[in-house]
Amino acid sequence: MSFYTSLKTPFALLTHIIAYVVFILSIVQICKHKDMYGQRVDNYVPAIVAILVMSTLQTLYHVGYWLCAKRTSYSIAKVLIALAFFACFNFGAVVALTVQRHDFCNQPLPEGHYVTGAAYTFMDCQGTIRGMMGMTWALFGMDLFYIIYLGVLTRYADNGAATPVGLVGEVNKVAEDEEKAPVH
Repeated sequence: MSFYTSLKTPFALLTHIIAYVVFILSIVQICKHKDMYGQRVDNYVPAIVAILVMSTLQTLYHVGYWLCAKRTSYSIAKVLIALAFFACFNFGAVVALTVQRHDFCNQPLPEGHYVTGAAYTFMDCQGTIRGMMGMTWALFGMDLFYIIYLGVLTRYADNGAATPVGLVGEVNKVAEDEEKAPVH
Protein backbone atom coordinates (compact mmCIF):
# COMPACT_ATOMS: atom_id res chain seq x y z
CA MET A 1 0.00 0.00 0.00
CA SER A 2 2.88 2.38 0.65
CA PHE A 3 3.91 2.21 -3.04
CA TYR A 4 0.46 3.38 -4.14
CA THR A 5 0.45 6.06 -1.48
CA SER A 6 3.82 7.32 -2.69
CA LEU A 7 2.35 7.91 -6.17
CA LYS A 8 -0.02 10.57 -4.80
CA THR A 9 2.54 13.38 -4.99
CA PRO A 10 3.83 12.64 -8.52
CA PHE A 11 0.27 12.45 -9.88
CA ALA A 12 -0.64 15.77 -8.25
CA LEU A 13 2.58 17.32 -9.53
CA LEU A 14 1.96 16.08 -13.07
CA THR A 15 -1.58 17.49 -12.99
CA HIS A 16 -0.20 20.82 -11.75
CA ILE A 17 2.45 20.93 -14.49
CA ILE A 18 -0.07 20.17 -17.23
CA ALA A 19 -2.45 22.86 -15.89
CA TYR A 20 0.40 25.38 -15.90
CA VAL A 21 1.42 24.45 -19.47
CA VAL A 22 -2.20 24.87 -20.63
CA PHE A 23 -2.25 28.26 -18.87
CA ILE A 24 0.89 29.39 -20.73
CA LEU A 25 -0.34 28.03 -24.09
CA SER A 26 -3.66 29.85 -23.74
CA ILE A 27 -1.84 33.14 -23.07
CA VAL A 28 0.35 32.54 -26.13
CA GLN A 29 -2.72 31.77 -28.25
CA ILE A 30 -4.50 34.94 -27.09
CA CYS A 31 -1.39 36.99 -27.96
CA LYS A 32 -1.21 35.33 -31.40
CA HIS A 33 -4.90 36.00 -31.90
CA LYS A 34 -4.36 39.66 -31.04
CA ASP A 35 -1.47 39.85 -33.53
CA MET A 36 -3.57 38.28 -36.29
CA TYR A 37 -6.71 40.36 -35.84
CA GLY A 38 -5.50 43.57 -34.29
CA GLN A 39 -6.17 45.11 -30.90
CA ARG A 40 -9.93 44.49 -30.83
CA VAL A 41 -10.74 42.80 -27.53
CA ASP A 42 -14.21 41.66 -28.67
CA ASN A 43 -12.57 39.26 -31.10
CA TYR A 44 -11.22 36.66 -28.63
CA VAL A 45 -12.31 33.07 -29.04
CA PRO A 46 -14.55 32.12 -26.07
CA ALA A 47 -13.14 28.57 -25.90
CA ILE A 48 -9.61 29.86 -25.41
CA VAL A 49 -10.72 32.33 -22.75
CA ALA A 50 -12.61 29.54 -20.95
CA ILE A 51 -9.50 27.36 -21.03
CA LEU A 52 -7.44 30.28 -19.70
CA VAL A 53 -9.85 30.74 -16.78
CA MET A 54 -9.99 27.00 -16.08
CA SER A 55 -6.23 26.51 -16.18
CA THR A 56 -5.65 29.60 -14.01
CA LEU A 57 -8.09 28.36 -11.37
CA GLN A 58 -6.67 24.85 -11.43
CA THR A 59 -3.07 26.09 -11.22
CA LEU A 60 -3.90 28.30 -8.23
CA TYR A 61 -5.81 25.44 -6.60
CA HIS A 62 -2.79 23.17 -6.95
CA VAL A 63 -0.50 25.84 -5.49
CA GLY A 64 -2.80 25.99 -2.48
CA TYR A 65 -2.78 22.21 -2.36
CA TRP A 66 1.01 22.14 -2.25
CA LEU A 67 1.12 24.73 0.50
CA CYS A 68 -1.38 23.15 2.87
CA ALA A 69 -2.28 19.60 1.80
CA LYS A 70 -2.33 18.33 5.38
CA ARG A 71 -4.94 20.82 6.57
CA THR A 72 -8.61 20.02 6.82
CA SER A 73 -9.47 22.58 4.14
CA TYR A 74 -8.08 20.05 1.66
CA SER A 75 -10.01 17.04 2.85
CA ILE A 76 -10.63 14.17 0.46
CA ALA A 77 -14.26 15.11 -0.12
CA LYS A 78 -13.43 18.75 -0.90
CA VAL A 79 -10.56 17.82 -3.21
CA LEU A 80 -12.72 15.32 -5.10
CA ILE A 81 -15.48 17.93 -5.50
CA ALA A 82 -12.96 20.51 -6.75
CA LEU A 83 -11.39 18.04 -9.17
CA ALA A 84 -14.82 17.03 -10.47
CA PHE A 85 -15.64 20.72 -11.03
CA PHE A 86 -12.36 21.23 -12.89
CA ALA A 87 -12.94 18.08 -14.96
CA CYS A 88 -16.44 19.23 -16.01
CA PHE A 89 -15.26 22.78 -16.74
CA ASN A 90 -12.28 21.38 -18.64
CA PHE A 91 -14.43 18.99 -20.67
CA GLY A 92 -16.78 21.75 -21.79
CA ALA A 93 -13.94 24.08 -22.72
CA VAL A 94 -11.90 21.49 -24.59
CA VAL A 95 -14.92 20.27 -26.57
CA ALA A 96 -15.65 23.88 -27.54
CA LEU A 97 -12.00 24.35 -28.55
CA THR A 98 -12.00 21.12 -30.56
CA VAL A 99 -15.15 22.14 -32.45
CA GLN A 100 -13.76 25.62 -33.00
CA ARG A 101 -10.46 24.23 -34.26
CA HIS A 102 -12.09 21.86 -36.73
CA ASP A 103 -14.45 24.58 -38.00
CA PHE A 104 -11.65 27.12 -38.22
CA CYS A 105 -8.90 24.92 -39.67
CA ASN A 106 -10.94 22.99 -42.21
CA GLN A 107 -11.97 26.04 -44.21
CA PRO A 108 -10.83 25.89 -47.83
CA LEU A 109 -7.89 28.15 -48.58
CA PRO A 110 -8.33 30.69 -51.37
CA GLU A 111 -6.06 30.84 -54.41
CA GLY A 112 -2.75 32.46 -53.60
CA HIS A 113 -3.16 31.67 -49.92
CA TYR A 114 0.54 32.21 -49.33
CA VAL A 115 -0.09 35.95 -49.66
CA THR A 116 -3.32 36.28 -47.69
CA GLY A 117 -3.99 36.20 -43.98
CA ALA A 118 -5.79 32.86 -44.37
CA ALA A 119 -2.45 31.09 -44.73
CA TYR A 120 -1.31 32.56 -41.42
CA THR A 121 -4.43 31.37 -39.64
CA PHE A 122 -4.15 27.96 -41.30
CA MET A 123 -0.52 27.63 -40.19
CA ASP A 124 -1.58 28.60 -36.68
CA CYS A 125 -3.99 25.66 -36.69
CA GLN A 126 -1.03 23.33 -37.06
CA GLY A 127 0.70 24.74 -34.00
CA THR A 128 -0.58 26.47 -30.93
CA ILE A 129 -4.24 25.52 -31.15
CA ARG A 130 -3.36 21.87 -31.70
CA GLY A 131 -0.88 21.86 -28.83
CA MET A 132 -3.31 23.59 -26.51
CA MET A 133 -6.08 21.20 -27.51
CA GLY A 134 -3.86 18.16 -26.88
CA MET A 135 -2.62 19.43 -23.53
CA THR A 136 -6.16 20.32 -22.43
CA TRP A 137 -7.36 16.81 -23.30
CA ALA A 138 -4.38 15.47 -21.32
CA LEU A 139 -5.36 17.67 -18.37
CA PHE A 140 -8.92 16.34 -18.55
CA GLY A 141 -7.58 12.78 -18.55
CA MET A 142 -5.28 13.48 -15.60
CA ASP A 143 -8.16 15.03 -13.65
CA LEU A 144 -10.26 11.91 -14.20
CA PHE A 145 -7.34 9.64 -13.38
CA TYR A 146 -6.55 11.57 -10.19
CA ILE A 147 -10.20 11.44 -9.09
CA ILE A 148 -10.27 7.66 -9.57
CA TYR A 149 -6.86 7.27 -7.92
CA LEU A 150 -7.87 9.25 -4.82
CA GLY A 151 -11.13 7.32 -4.56
CA VAL A 152 -9.38 3.95 -4.73
CA LEU A 153 -6.60 5.06 -2.39
CA THR A 154 -9.12 6.32 0.15
CA ARG A 155 -11.10 3.11 -0.05
CA TYR A 156 -8.15 0.82 0.52
CA ALA A 157 -6.39 3.02 3.07
CA ASP A 158 -9.51 3.04 5.29
CA ASN A 159 -9.59 6.82 5.47
CA GLY A 160 -12.73 8.86 5.85
CA ALA A 161 -13.91 11.70 3.64
CA ALA A 162 -12.78 14.28 6.20
CA THR A 163 -9.16 13.08 6.15
CA PRO A 164 -6.78 15.67 4.67
CA VAL A 165 -5.35 14.53 1.35
CA GLY A 166 -1.80 14.89 2.64
CA LEU A 167 -2.52 12.28 5.32
CA VAL A 168 -4.25 9.67 3.14
CA GLY A 169 -2.56 6.32 3.36
CA GLU A 170 -0.17 7.16 6.17
CA VAL A 171 0.20 4.19 8.44
CA ASN A 172 -0.31 4.84 12.11
CA LYS A 173 1.55 2.20 14.07
CA VAL A 174 -0.53 0.84 16.86
CA ALA A 175 1.16 -0.93 19.71
CA GLU A 176 0.11 -4.52 19.42
CA ASP A 177 0.60 -7.32 21.88
CA GLU A 178 3.80 -8.75 20.66
CA GLU A 179 5.01 -12.07 21.80
CA LYS A 180 7.53 -11.48 24.54
CA ALA A 181 10.46 -13.65 25.34
CA PRO A 182 9.89 -15.85 28.37
CA VAL A 183 11.19 -14.43 31.61
CA HIS A 184 13.59 -16.72 33.53
